[in-house]
Amino acid sequence: MIIILIVCGTFTLFGLGLGRLHLYFKRNAKTLRASIYAIERYQSSSRRKKSTYYRPLIKYTFEGQNYIFSSNFGSSDLKYRINDQVKVLSLDKGAEYVRLQSRIQWLFPLIFFVSGTLGSLIYFYKNPSFIIFSIYLTALALIPTMLYRYLKSKNLLDKFIETVLKAKIEDEISMKDREIFTKKRELKQHLQKNKFIGLIITLFFLLATSTGLHFSWNKTKLSSKEYFFDLMSNLELINQLEKFIQDKNLLLSLILIVFTALLLYSLLYQLFKKR
Repeated sequence: MIIILIVCGTFTLFGLGLGRLHLYFKRNAKTLRASIYAIERYQSSSRRKKSTYYRPLIKYTFEGQNYIFSSNFGSSDLKYRINDQVKVLSLDKGAEYVRLQSRIQWLFPLIFFVSGTLGSLIYFYKNPSFIIFSIYLTALALIPTMLYRYLKSKNLLDKFIETVLKAKIEDEISMKDREIFTKKRELKQHLQKNKFIGLIITLFFLLATSTGLHFSWNKTKLSSKEYFFDLMSNLELINQLEKFIQDKNLLLSLILIVFTALLLYSLLYQLFKKR
């Protein structure tokens, strides 16, 4: 259980660190106008599952010279389009000290901080201990100070700060052999092709789950069906679920209903979302 608390504390500190970094940019950087030069398509580095993400390459001017840098964050859906006008936060230290001004910069720190804090509160609610709580708060206060002193003693502090503040400045060599779209037409064709493939795959699984739902529902006991419909109109009957869940066909039907609904939502989202 202590491991859960350690993870929660790590999340809390990480969220605070990201928030402080963004706040540093907000206080010390200048806001400059920029534009989306291109969109890059890349694969996540996860070993378990490969996912496709898109991130913008932003073009901006620093001290009279044009630069291109890649955003630190990508998403499975397009948030920007080529030639969109955006704003960047730029420090006077150099062209590479820049980041895209976006609400998502606050989103990640907030997610980590709230997750860590709520997890810690739930832990101490279920496992009240004044001694562990005191040690936990002391650790949260001391770890950042200890890390700061360690990095400074090893002459790594400046290098660490430079690393987290810098963005990746792109050039022809760095962009070579990467899937980068600089023209709207090329990007549109790519998205239409991916959309068609995604629709076919989603439709296939939707037909599979709905067919399975049809057969499992037909095999479900009449009493279980009646209970299901009664439950839809009176949620207080949920306490009787254990009795009817022994009907394996009802359980399978409930699972397939959830998957079918999710796939139907995914299909409608792909059909009507705007790229």
